[in-house]
Amino acid sequence: MNNYEKQKCLELTIKMYHKDLCKPFREKVDPVKDGAPDYFLIISKPMDLGTIKKKLQNNEYTSVQEWIDDVELIWQNSMLYNNEGSILHVIALELQGWFENKIINMPRSKDEEWFHSMQKVTKKMIFLAEHAPTSITSSHQIRTKEVSSSYE
Repeated sequence: MNNYEKQKCLELTIKMYHKDLCKPFREKVDPVKDGAPDYFLIISKPMDLGTIKKKLQNNEYTSVQEWIDDVELIWQNSMLYNNEGSILHVIALELQGWFENKIINMPRSKDEEWFHSMQKVTKKMIFLAEHAPTSITSSHQIRTKEVSSSYE
């Protein structure tokens, strides 16, 4: 994992950490405090956002995929431990989809980030050109007719 990738992973981890829906996933599960006495009997590899943040800061990840796997482990653990339809199961499922969408669009280099920015700007410019106010469109058509008739 290069410094650019690490920074992007850290930014997204911090963003998740501050999301209200992620509150149950910020710290390690405490079986007593969290009312989950059998948690470690069911979950063999616990994971939380705080641990992921520390691992990023301590350069413990060698690839973006390792980081992705740890984040995915949070959602998988929650869905494994909590019954389908329970609030934590539903939240984990929602966050899993949100995270997948974020990593698909996460640039892996400065060049790729620039390219994504240019794509967004281009789409916006095309939209604006296609949806120009009629007052501008009408006056442009008039000027175009004036210019084309002067060439005749």
